[in-house]
Amino acid sequence: MNIRLTNRGEDGLASIIIVMTIIIVLALMTLGFTKLTDRELRQALDRELASQAYYAAESGLNDARLFIDDAVKNGSPIPSSSDCIDTSISPFFVPSISGSYNQPNDPNPSDNTVKYTCIILKTNPYDLIYDLKAGESKVFKMYVNPDESMNRIHFSWENKNYPADASGNINPGPLVVGNPPVGPLPQEGVAGQMDENSTGVLRATIYPIPEPFPSGPNTNSTLANLSRTFFMYPKFENTQDQIGSALYSTNGQLVDGRCNINSRVGTLPFTQGIGRYCNSMIDNVAGNSAAATKLYYIRLTALYKDLGVTIQAKHGTIPVQLQGAEAVVDVTGEGNDVLKRIHSRVPLQPYYNLTNEGLRSLETLCKRFRLPKIGPGTFDYGPAERDESVLSDPACLPN
Repeated sequence: MNIRLTNRGEDGLASIIIVMTIIIVLALMTLGFTKLTDRELRQALDRELASQAYYAAESGLNDARLFIDDAVKNGSPIPSSSDCIDTSISPFFVPSISGSYNQPNDPNPSDNTVKYTCIILKTNPYDLIYDLKAGESKVFKMYVNPDESMNRIHFSWENKNYPADASGNINPGPLVVGNPPVGPLPQEGVAGQMDENSTGVLRATIYPIPEPFPSGPNTNSTLANLSRTFFMYPKFENTQDQIGSALYSTNGQLVDGRCNINSRVGTLPFTQGIGRYCNSMIDNVAGNSAAATKLYYIRLTALYKDLGVTIQAKHGTIPVQLQGAEAVVDVTGEGNDVLKRIHSRVPLQPYYNLTNEGLRSLETLCKRFRLPKIGPGTFDYGPAERDESVLSDPACLPN
C-alpha cells in the first residue's frame, strides 16, 4: 500500500491574521480620531458657552451700574448683602440676555440659555481702591458703620504702570535718590533721579467731620484744625510686611512707606484688601474724637508717578467696614451649563478730580488787576482795580 504525504502551506492563515491586525489598528485609529473630534467639538462649544457666560456677566455688571447710578441720583437705598439680590426690584435688571434679545416684549421669555444668575452688591467693603494720574488729586467721602469706630487708616500704594521683566514678574521700585528726612526729594525730569519702575510719593489729606457737625462762625477753622496732611515716601525695606507709621497729630509729616516686593503677597497686618508694594499707617486718627467721628473726606494726590492705591481701616486690631465710597459688584453669568464670575467696583458718589493749581500756563501771565492795601491789618484790602502800570510789561503786550 502506498501512502502519500502532502505538505499543506499556512500562507492563507497568516494573511488572515495580518488583515485582522490591520483592521483592529484602523478601528482603534478611527476610534481615537473620533474621540479627538468629539473632544475638540466639546472644547469649541465650551469656549463659545464661556464667551456667552462672560458677556452675560458683563451685562449684569452694566445693569448693576445703571441701578446704582439711578439709586445714587435719586437718593434711594442700595441693598447690600453677601447673597444674591432680588433682581426684580428694578427694571434695570434683565437677567435673561438671550431671551430678552430675541423676545424684547416678553417679560418671561422662554429662551434663557444665556443669562446672569446672581448679582451680589456690597456697599460697605473693607477696602477702597483708586487709580491716580501723576499730579492728579481725587477727593471722596467715606463713612464708618454706626456701630463701629476707626482710629487707624492704612495706605498701600505702588507705581501703577511698572513694566514686567522678561519672565513676566513685576518689580516696582522706590524713588532712586532721596531718603527723607535725611536726603532730598528727587527732582522731576532730571536723569538718574528716578526711572520707569519708581513708585512715587502719595499725599493724603484727612478731613474728619465730627458729630454733631460744628456750627457757628468758626466752622471752617474748626474743620481746618481737625484736618491733617501726610506725605508718604516710598522707602525701600529689607523685610517684607513692614508698615511705616505716624501719629495723626504730626501734621505735614513725611511718613516712611516701607516698600518690599514680597509685601504684595505677604501677611501685612492690614489684609482685607490686595497687597501693594509700599505701606504706611496713620494712627490715632482724629485723636479723642475718633469714636464720635463717622464721616471723613479723603484727598489723595499722586506725586511723581501714576499710583494705584488701596485704603483700609481698623479700630485697634479690628477691621472696619467703609461705606459710601464704593460698591463691590459680583456677577455670575451662565451660558447653558458654563458659568463665569466677574466683579468690579462702582463709585457711590461723584469723584472730585482736582488739579493742584487754580491756573496753569506755560507763559508769563499779564496781571491787569490789583488789590490795594487800605489798612494795617492782614486782610485790609480794598476792592480789585485795574493796574495800568503793567501795560508796558512784555507779558501784557498783544501778540
